[in-house]
Amino acid sequence: MSRKPWIQRTSQFVVAAVVLCIAAGSCIPVDDLSGYWDKGILDEELAGAWKKQGVKFRSQDQYVSFEKVGTHYSCRFIRGDTAALATKEDTLQVRTLVVGPHRFLMYRQQMPEPKKRQADDQPKSKVKPQIMCGLQHYDIRNNKLLLYEINHDALVEAIKKGEVNGTAPKLPEHGFDVPRINKLDKKTVDWLAKTARHPKHWKVTARYDRVKNLKKALKLSQTYPATEETPRNTLVNIQLPNLKYLAKGKAHILRRHLQASPEWRVFEERGETICYRRTKKNGRWTVSLNGYRSQHSDDASWQERSLFRFSKQGGGAFRKFSFIKQADPMDGKINLNLKSSDQGIESYLVVGKDDLWFEFFEQTKVEPRTRTRQALKWLAGFLKGIREEETTIANLGYAPGLMPEEGVKKGKPSIQIEDSFQPGNYNVYARVNPAADGLVYLKVSDAKTNKTLSRWSIYRHSSERIGWSKDPNELFFYNTDVTVYEGDWSHSYDARFELWFKADKTGRQKKLIEKVRRICGWQR
Repeated sequence: MSRKPWIQRTSQFVVAAVVLCIAAGSCIPVDDLSGYWDKGILDEELAGAWKKQGVKFRSQDQYVSFEKVGTHYSCRFIRGDTAALATKEDTLQVRTLVVGPHRFLMYRQQMPEPKKRQADDQPKSKVKPQIMCGLQHYDIRNNKLLLYEINHDALVEAIKKGEVNGTAPKLPEHGFDVPRINKLDKKTVDWLAKTARHPKHWKVTARYDRVKNLKKALKLSQTYPATEETPRNTLVNIQLPNLKYLAKGKAHILRRHLQASPEWRVFEERGETICYRRTKKNGRWTVSLNGYRSQHSDDASWQERSLFRFSKQGGGAFRKFSFIKQADPMDGKINLNLKSSDQGIESYLVVGKDDLWFEFFEQTKVEPRTRTRQALKWLAGFLKGIREEETTIANLGYAPGLMPEEGVKKGKPSIQIEDSFQPGNYNVYARVNPAADGLVYLKVSDAKTNKTLSRWSIYRHSSERIGWSKDPNELFFYNTDVTVYEGDWSHSYDARFELWFKADKTGRQKKLIEKVRRICGWQR
């Protein structure tokens, strides 16, 4: 078997089986269940929901459910940190193969072929459905579901001896390669039955307790285990009169200043304007992953994110989580909701109204919401300054006294393109003045052919609203990191990096600055 088809076929099964089947206990990938699917039965003992034993954190609780649908069970693996059950696309069809006293789950799932990475301007290829199958040895004892894992070495040995109709892995260095059954035939079934209780071949990899009420169990999984100290540790005081003032038709004043400051990145996302803090490294402001900042140490590990959201609703994607806490700017003393995870104790505060929201995520190893309280104290002072400088911001485009050092520079426009952590990844820093409100974005093209490179991915990652003023000598900060997919690490070529601007009012576009440099494409 050639290298490419093996990797492709194995990785396909990893997508289906690891997420849904191996999450409970490693099953054996099967290419063809043949006539044995029709010989399977509905095991009445399986019906209902089961909860995995030995899970440390409630947010990591795992459940599996079996619901009768016609001639098979619909099987779903469910994480306790989400209130939503698995979607139709995330379910498995299951029947039981009975061989003597032994039972095996036969899994089936329809899934699309993996999409190959292609240039942004090429038409998308049609997706063909494919049936993925698996086999899982199980037992039910004393109202407990036991799932078994096959010894891969024993299965490989059986395949090589011809006792199992299967394929042994040929690329063990890739980690995800596992032995697989090509066709579930009588010879293979006989071997499975013969070895089903042998400790050399099988071991229990997961134990589940029966759950009487799945919805009630999931609700408990999403509940933080509070103590007598929790109310005191989660208390914060929301007194933000200036946030209330700005939300009532003055949000554009705050946004204008944030656009001008290199400390903040302002961009569009799903029809909303989002603004989060950049991270300062080696004296320079730079994009951080989704605005998160963190420190990891034995003494004080934490992760946080501050952002402003200019929209009718706050919270964004966090709105679906149970630990979010939404407040009015003048709510006074409230208690935050907490969530326990393997990373720490988390909270998410959303405070605001109308068109302006401030959101703060905190994750620490201890309960007291110290960083959230500090963020609220900073916010009160910052917004007080914004309101006091309202006229200055409206006229100048920013409040000089509230800007970090060298927030706005004087001089000629400039652009720098620097190598990032891998070839094909690039950090872009610029100082420009678009002279109007709108979007600044990056275009990268092959300098020889003028073909645009990674058009849509670069546009999405590089679009930003930056500062502007009527003084052409004033320069505002721009920064992004982008990936060029065309090419690989073995070949380099000249590329043109162009910074463009699209005005809100007129829709006109103009090029602000450009630079040519040698690059190569990113490769996995």
